[in-house]
Amino acid sequence: ALREDEVDVLRRWIESGAEWEPHWAYAPFSKETTEAEIFDGLVESALASVDLQQSPEAAPRDLLRRLFLDVTGLPPSGAELAAFDADPSEAAYAAHVDRLLATTEFGEHWARHWLDLARYADSHGYTIDGGRSIWPWRDWVVAAIAADVPFDEFTILQLAGDLLPDATRDQILATGFHRNTQVNQEGGAKDEENRINAVIDRVATTGSVWLGSSVACAQCHTHKFDPITHTEYYGLFAFFNSTEDGGVSAEPSLLVPKNREEERRAGEWEERLAKAEAAYRSAWDAASSGWTIWQPEWATGSNGPELRPEISGAYRVLGQSPVFSTYVLEGSTPGIDRVQSLRLEVLRDGGLGRYGKNFVLQNVRVSSRGKGEAEWVEHGLASARSDYDQDTTATGGGAYPVASIASGEGPGWAVSPSLNQPHAAEFTLDEAIELDGRELRLELVQEFGAQHTIGAFRLGLAAGAAGPAASAPDRSIVTKEWVDAWHALKAVRDERPRMPSSLVLRERSEARVTRRFERGSFLDQREPVAPGVPAALNHFGGDEPVSTRLELARWLVDPENALVHRVTVNRWWQQLFGTGLVPTENDFGLRGAPPSHPELLEWLARDYVEHGMSRRHTLRTMLLSRTYRQSSEPDAERLELDPNGTRLSWHVPRRLSGEVLRDSMLK
Repeated sequence: ALREDEVDVLRRWIESGAEWEPHWAYAPFSKETTEAEIFDGLVESALASVDLQQSPEAAPRDLLRRLFLDVTGLPPSGAELAAFDADPSEAAYAAHVDRLLATTEFGEHWARHWLDLARYADSHGYTIDGGRSIWPWRDWVVAAIAADVPFDEFTILQLAGDLLPDATRDQILATGFHRNTQVNQEGGAKDEENRINAVIDRVATTGSVWLGSSVACAQCHTHKFDPITHTEYYGLFAFFNSTEDGGVSAEPSLLVPKNREEERRAGEWEERLAKAEAAYRSAWDAASSGWTIWQPEWATGSNGPELRPEISGAYRVLGQSPVFSTYVLEGSTPGIDRVQSLRLEVLRDGGLGRYGKNFVLQNVRVSSRGKGEAEWVEHGLASARSDYDQDTTATGGGAYPVASIASGEGPGWAVSPSLNQPHAAEFTLDEAIELDGRELRLELVQEFGAQHTIGAFRLGLAAGAAGPAASAPDRSIVTKEWVDAWHALKAVRDERPRMPSSLVLRERSEARVTRRFERGSFLDQREPVAPGVPAALNHFGGDEPVSTRLELARWLVDPENALVHRVTVNRWWQQLFGTGLVPTENDFGLRGAPPSHPELLEWLARDYVEHGMSRRHTLRTMLLSRTYRQSSEPDAERLELDPNGTRLSWHVPRRLSGEVLRDSMLK
């Protein structure tokens, strides 16, 4: 708590007409500087205030070596050193700067800094740490930096290239930036938990890389220091919450052709795949016409498996594959107020049984309860039918007719040896359930053992007995068109061209509902939250909505988003000078360090925006400055007044990175 005298100071400040100003980093660009206040002039003016001057220029050999190592990560040759020693003119130095900034080696060296920010790795992480293919995205970064792709385009492509109209393969490839998250491939890993962990990582990385802010602190509560509320955190979370990638699988990935012939093959295959997927979905939906697809939010499996909802209305079973399991689903029934029939589709896409095995469904229990009621009321089954019942008694097996579920007398329903196509069963209740707001509960009991549990399924509800088949008793439960479409789709998938691929982002056709996590726990999800950006950081956006990843990317690199541009040029300054003008490169918030030269940071950020957000232009400006070219041998006065070089009175030498040392030795 504040002392009484401190409270009195605040009171008198308010009474005197206190004006509240935003934190410097979150404020708009300041007034424009005059031509005299350019770069070195700003540094010299700051030094003059403490009776210091800039150091003399470094010796030619030292300066050229510094330039080469900073721009390309490689040392100059003996001939290049000798030539510059003979002619150390500004024109000769500028020619070296321009030549080096146009090399592939510049792209490779500066890509390394970006790859570190992107948490690049050639493996998935965690204990299994299996390999992943994302090196084509790495090569894209190298090429983009070498070609001086403007930073606004560089940002938009990596955060939302897949959402651009008629996105090209190259634009989709760029989205690998946020596929560098870890993938947990351990046997007991939970898909949804790890998917959410990846989204959390993407929010934190976007916050630190572009906003220079510790937005992750708002995951569990409103940020203690910076103006980011708990709800606003989940507004950022929502931007990344509707991509197709899961938590325990590496897909989706993109084919990366190496030449025109491979480009043709990849394009033709992708076109065939899209048509096959559309035909399969059409035939599937036709086979279940008349049924209301039921996909309640609450779905779980006993003994470890996880039921992941799919856009199609189906569930894919992931995670542990126990000896036996009961799948339990419960919730409201939108679109239908009376239920007398249930349809269970067991899908080949995902495995009829887990890991290619058969399944044995021993019982189906249907219950309901009214609002506020604790107990479930069970409803009996009158009949059941399927498209195929296993009967392998002739070969030493057994009979597993679906009717045995309704009668309660048999072993359950299985389909071996017909394991390479979808199957379906339809159940009729002995009495219709008048829902009228009641919740429905379904239990799929699978206690045969030997891991004979369903791998993927979809549920349908109907108001009448036997569902749509009541008016057409000869109607096939599983149509030939559906089976043929599945085999055609599988054939196309199996023909995927053998060529490199890279992990990419791909947006779902239906957005997920994002909810606020109470205290940051995904197990305690509360009210829905729409995509949005923190209000305190949006001093320039007006009332324009920011609701998609593409709109977020464009908002980040808006010319008026001063925070992002300050963070960007500060990071480039750090690569050349060892320490940023803001030493805390990833925290421009209230707990971060203030800029040592605020006017210089402002000038650099605005100059960078005015020159098309060109990395090459901004680095060239820094490299040609007298500030960069200073000697690294300070005199006694400078060591006393500027021991760490933060006043920019001398160029502080720094250790070379391991990669630069390695490449220098190899050269």
